[in-house]
Amino acid sequence: KDLQENHILWARGLPKMFGRWRAGEKEFWFPNGARITFYHIEVEDDVRNFQSAEWEYVYLDEATLFTPYQLEFVYGQWRTSLPIKKRLRLASNPGGPGHEWVKERFVDPDPEGTGEVWYAADTHTTRAYVKTTWRDNSHLEDDYEFTSLATVPESLREAFKEGDWDLHVDRFFTTWNARRHVVPPFEVPASYRKWGSVDWGYTAPMCAQAWARDSQGHHFIYKTLHQARLSNEQQAELMAKTFPEIHTWVADP
Repeated sequence: KDLQENHILWARGLPKMFGRWRAGEKEFWFPNGARITFYHIEVEDDVRNFQSAEWEYVYLDEATLFTPYQLEFVYGQWRTSLPIKKRLRLASNPGGPGHEWVKERFVDPDPEGTGEVWYAADTHTTRAYVKTTWRDNSHLEDDYEFTSLATVPESLREAFKEGDWDLHVDRFFTTWNARRHVVPPFEVPASYRKWGSVDWGYTAPMCAQAWARDSQGHHFIYKTLHQARLSNEQQAELMAKTFPEIHTWVADP
């Protein structure tokens, strides 16, 4: 329904001089042979329908509603053998199963969302995050904040209202504030007590963290690991490699 109302109706309404709409394939064809194809991903393994696809331009709407596995799979199809510059665009509100995946890759390097382009060495691509809120959407009614937005759950409402990626309904610590709870990186002294915590996962990623405690009782998380689709043995091996200094672990039962 969202795909139909938010995107397909728009494509079908384009003037015929721009190209032809093919309803059966949900594709819009341009005179030069280029096409826009619209897809809907409902369940986890729907992305396997795109196995071996090659997409020069990928646009994901409401990206955080996809799981990390789906996002990684789609990301893997973003490739081309043509001499053109490929592009990936994500539009999304905070919250949802893909929240942390999007936040770590696009929001955290530029929390203010200035749109400044930076180089991502892990994928050899450039990235940028442009922060917007409902106030930037000229198509919304003036009382949107007090009507439509007021029906959203309170914790998620504030995230939507201000575009705050540190506030969302799925987070256990709803009072989290990066300005208050994050400190500049520092070398953890050998005198600090260290241990690790892990929450097992497979489809939803496992999460492992290294903790340190100073003499005044302050606790620091100084290293984290998130990974999906790993067996128990693979998770253990990756944790041992990532946290060689940790010998005591606390695990979710």
